[in-house]
Amino acid sequence: MLNKITASLICMDLSDIKTDIDALLENGINNLHADFMDNTFVPRLGISPELIQWIRRRYGHNVNIDSHLMVQNPYDCIDVIAPFSDWVFFHYEAVPDPVRILQKIDKVSHAKKGITYNIGTPMCADLEKTGMVDGAMFMGISPGVLGTKSWPYVVKDKIGYYRMHCSKYNTVFVDGGVSFSSFKNLLLPFETFIDGITKMADYVVCGSSTLFKIDNETELMDREEMIKFNIERIKEAMK
Repeated sequence: MLNKITASLICMDLSDIKTDIDALLENGINNLHADFMDNTFVPRLGISPELIQWIRRRYGHNVNIDSHLMVQNPYDCIDVIAPFSDWVFFHYEAVPDPVRILQKIDKVSHAKKGITYNIGTPMCADLEKTGMVDGAMFMGISPGVLGTKSWPYVVKDKIGYYRMHCSKYNTVFVDGGVSFSSFKNLLLPFETFIDGITKMADYVVCGSSTLFKIDNETELMDREEMIKFNIERIKEAMK
């Protein structure tokens, strides 16, 4: 199951990010999730494009980077983000013409293209069926807002609807609301009654509630030990 986890960069120790990434790689996780925010579309700022550029130079393709654009104008971000990313996701709510953004990603990179949907956003089956979209990301919380209620069961229902009515084959990510208690509901198969498709999410984004969780059990550990310990907790949660 570790290949289904993508680790949130913004939840890492940004003053010593190499330690965290090395610990993840040593313990079988090589997918990294990069949040870009503009303090307009969401009420906070995220990481800079220079960070994933550095990661790509330092680690090459030993890591996979899925970039999540929580910005009002993703078109202007693509040139400095997409060439360094394996996936680029932008929010359906942010743009009047998603096709224009998808075409721009294709023009400047080989990254796969994904649409992100907030909890209350209906999915666009017509857009998904164009063949231009490689995946969908479903938010389990309000994007860019820390400490808000999570909705893992709503996300589960949305994934089922997506696979039945929008795309049976596209890759599905879940971002937000991923916890030790929600892993099984989000990742394990459930029956959707369409051509034998029984899978839930392909990837889940893990951050401070899981991979980098600091609590009574981990607060005295160093970073490498904490990450390894939390990975073992994830494995236990999947049993």
